[in-house]
Amino acid sequence: MSDSIQIRNIKPSDNAAIAAVIREALTEFGANKPGTVYFDPTTDHLYELFKTPGSIYYVAEQNGIILGGCGIFPTEALPEKTCELVKLYLDKNARGTGLGKKLLLKSMDWAKENGYNQVYLESMPELSKAVSEAIDFVKTELMPDFDFDAFNHDEDEGAYAPDARVTPSAPDSSVTPPSNETQDDKDPLEITEKK
Repeated sequence: MSDSIQIRNIKPSDNAAIAAVIREALTEFGANKPGTVYFDPTTDHLYELFKTPGSIYYVAEQNGIILGGCGIFPTEALPEKTCELVKLYLDKNARGTGLGKKLLLKSMDWAKENGYNQVYLESMPELSKAVSEAIDFVKTELMPDFDFDAFNHDEDEGAYAPDARVTPSAPDSSVTPPSNETQDDKDPLEITEKK
């Protein structure tokens, strides 16, 4: 990918293009089934959805083409100061370029700057490799001093089992934030993954 990639806030004119990226990725990984965002009508109206207070959605654009996106959303029923990392999808030609990490970092920075201290992540078994790579990036490069346990998806029960989370290993851990601020300037985010 060239340096001409722009990561910016979603605009109304991006709705159709980002919906296509999301649905193509879900189809590619065999996750285009009822009950997923593939069939969710909000997938076609992300600009409107992300006008919700406490939310943001970024798209990556190159030469007028939307390559992917990622956002933060204040999902109902989550604990206070907890947001959900949502809709991190990339066009297949943009994968493996570091663009997903850039979108993830931008979203995490926004969450920290807007008062969130825990991030929830839900995924599907079909996307577990991509989710594992994102979590590994967060653990090794973004928040290396955090402990992590895996989550399990219980398909037989038809529900997600919340049985693990990423938490600071110590209150005074020396996590390097992804910005120029020092650890004293910001609290690290806690990542909660739910597959």
